[in-house]
Amino acid sequence: MGVLVFFVLSGYLIARVTVRQGHSWAVYRAFVRRRAVRLGPAIVTMSVVVPLLLWLDGMPRQRALGEAFRTATQTTGLSSLFGWEVHPALQPPWSLTTEWLFYLAFPLAVLVARRRGAGTDALGRIMLCAAAGFYICALPLNHEQFYSVPLSNVGVMCVGAALAFAHESDWAGPALITSGPGPYAGLAMVLIFVLLPGYGASWGYAVAVLPATALAAAVMIHGVHHRHPVLRVLALRPLVTVGVRSYSLYLWHVPVMWFVWRAVGGHGLIPMFLLGVPLIALVTTISFICLERPALPARQ
Repeated sequence: MGVLVFFVLSGYLIARVTVRQGHSWAVYRAFVRRRAVRLGPAIVTMSVVVPLLLWLDGMPRQRALGEAFRTATQTTGLSSLFGWEVHPALQPPWSLTTEWLFYLAFPLAVLVARRRGAGTDALGRIMLCAAAGFYICALPLNHEQFYSVPLSNVGVMCVGAALAFAHESDWAGPALITSGPGPYAGLAMVLIFVLLPGYGASWGYAVAVLPATALAAAVMIHGVHHRHPVLRVLALRPLVTVGVRSYSLYLWHVPVMWFVWRAVGGHGLIPMFLLGVPLIALVTTISFICLERPALPARQ
């Protein structure tokens, strides 16, 4: 569920950046360039290191090259649509397909809408309609495609964008989600969903979990925007530390655990945990310091 929460948050932040930086082709090109500089080093490194290790582990060279190409071009999220086989160690980048589709299309859509005279309120309504449209169009897909193909997930990002435009218009919202228990309920809902097993490949995910998680994330973000006390929980130092490093953690935790599983021969979860968790922490830290931090603002 962390991915869905991140999609809402990402859509929200990208929309806020887009609104505040203006609307022109030069701004759009600068935005795309910054996204590539921010995300590129870690994913390119992953697309080289992991397929190389898989090839040394016995993967045929042709497949290793294919895996490297899909990871580097961030098209893994289309694998279920085209029948591509993705190695388990290289599955995390599927969400970047959704991210890049949104990065490329959303600022252009805002640019066109602005030039046609759309105000911030209208943009918020457009984003809500887009979220509903993408979601409805994704419902006929099979479970695997609904989960990973960008349709439903771009819709989730549009929810965050709609909330951003609402905040730019000084929308306060009902007291329940501004100063009441709503943000706490959103946080509790996400935690409960995280503990529920096996729903990613079911209709329950499509008709309940995805929309409910998107709503819960939006309510939490709204509460933080209005300085709701839930901010004290989300601003705890351990959570902030993990959050700042979440991109590297997300990319590397699955390949590290897969290679640990190979190393211990699948002999129990305890050896995997004792070896895997410290190794994930080490690889994540190295990736963040060497590949991410140079592109971050100085305050981070």
